[in-house]
Amino acid sequence: MLSGHDTTITAVLNSMNAYDYWPPEFASTVFWELRRSNAGIYYINLLYKRNSKDTLDALEVNGCTFNCVFDDFKNNLKLVAIDTTKWEEECRSYSTQIKSHLSFLFLLIVLLFAV
Repeated sequence: MLSGHDTTITAVLNSMNAYDYWPPEFASTVFWELRRSNAGIYYINLLYKRNSKDTLDALEVNGCTFNCVFDDFKNNLKLVAIDTTKWEEECRSYSTQIKSHLSFLFLLIVLLFAV
């Protein structure tokens, strides 16, 4: 479940190609509902509560409708999702960039005060 600022909700819905270009209202919420059938198949539903009313709208994710097979859902989001390995790689890269920038900033401050 995600309830946040309108820009956050818009970005999440847009990343799943489910945004209808109507700005989210106050108290809008996105729900991911994961279900398992008796046969052991996992399904996911994307639901959207547009405001403080009680109704939920079922949304499509790239043509995957209500009770979308979970593997299909994941395949539809491959362009915007990353796996754990990629996430750690990106974070490590970002951390290295931060350290590099901080080292440069520290050197710059030392040079400025040394003069």
